[in-house]
Amino acid sequence: MLMVYHREIGSPTAPGVTEALDRMGMMARCWHPEETEGGEICRIDGSIVYDTIIHWGCGEVPVCAARRINWQYERAADKLGALSRFMSHHIPTPRVWSDRRRITSWPVVARKRTHTQGNGAKKYDSLSEVEADRAEGVLWSYYMQYIQKEAEYRVHIVGDDTMTFKWYRRNGADMTIIRDTLCWNTLEGTHLVMLRCLDPPERVVRAGYAAVKVTGLDFGAVDIVTDGDGYPY
Repeated sequence: MLMVYHREIGSPTAPGVTEALDRMGMMARCWHPEETEGGEICRIDGSIVYDTIIHWGCGEVPVCAARRINWQYERAADKLGALSRFMSHHIPTPRVWSDRRRITSWPVVARKRTHTQGNGAKKYDSLSEVEADRAEGVLWSYYMQYIQKEAEYRVHIVGDDTMTFKWYRRNGADMTIIRDTLCWNTLEGTHLVMLRCLDPPERVVRAGYAAVKVTGLDFGAVDIVTDGDGYPY
């Protein structure tokens, strides 16, 4: 029996993964933390109910299982901690400052310690702009060097396998070259499309793979931008 343990009620991703696994004959079940209260997740004698638990956006899970996949998810959710870990392992990362008064290069992107889907961020061009927002009660956890990107990739890692996608403008010239069958995902609001790279830059793949492994995840996806020289961050 396999459990997909997820964080958000109403999110389509965890149920979708569960359904796909179930169709493959893996007897998968989907749970949310609030659904576990009073539920018979573990047997009274403490024996194992589930062979495997996939941590789908959740860290600690009060469930009996022989194997846990992505149990260190919280390490990925802590973005500042992840950046510090990347730097200590020499994975290419923008410069980071926790003290706004020590910033030596502008512009910067201010972030919350935990954030998802581009939320909890703002670009600043000067310290005076940061101070003006602070006076209004806008506080940030850290400030990251702004990288003028030439391209943006998402590297997916499952075990030792990698698959790389690239973001394109929906009506961009490149779309006429690699379209249709390689289209993987579309973000309607921003008019971007993500297409699989058949020959991704090696430096991008290496950086994405290293980031997931250093974080301790069994599977994950990393967003990477490259600058004008093709250097990944």
